[in-house]
Amino acid sequence: FCDHVTGTIAAGDYIALDIEEGNELPSSIIKWLNTVEIRLPNQIILYSRENLLTPLATRCSIEQLARLKRYPLWIAGYPYEPDKFASIPSGYVPSLLGTVWLWQYSDAGRVTGITDDLGRITNCDVNWIAPVFLEKLPEKNTQTETTLNIAPGVTRYSGQSNGWNYHLYILDPSKVR
Repeated sequence: FCDHVTGTIAAGDYIALDIEEGNELPSSIIKWLNTVEIRLPNQIILYSRENLLTPLATRCSIEQLARLKRYPLWIAGYPYEPDKFASIPSGYVPSLLGTVWLWQYSDAGRVTGITDDLGRITNCDVNWIAPVFLEKLPEKNTQTETTLNIAPGVTRYSGQSNGWNYHLYILDPSKVR
């Protein structure tokens, strides 16, 4: 992993460790974390689901659990009508681990500008960003940014930063119907 990404990521980029299988060993995860942290200065985020992380946490020793709690989480969980939630539902949050920075609440989002090879708008993952993580993100690139108030309480920022095109939707739950 480190050999592949060295030279392609910047010091401020984030790395996500995807825990998907459900039978990962805490010692294997920590070995990977140790190896990456020795070679790369980037912040690591743990990506998974509550139903995989909670059992993982229960298999940890006290030392292993303390180590894994240091990492922010990116949680996947797809509720019915996710846009009705102002924050991540507690049932998706693994109680024994770190703070949730991102919540992937759908894998079937439709965002203008995200298209398939034929130019048709296609499904994509969509994520809620916790305020604690939003504060850590670099300032938006104002040279290419456009702002659009698309509905009461919903503002969309679009632009380019670090070579990535983005659409950032800021929702004010008190104004969204």
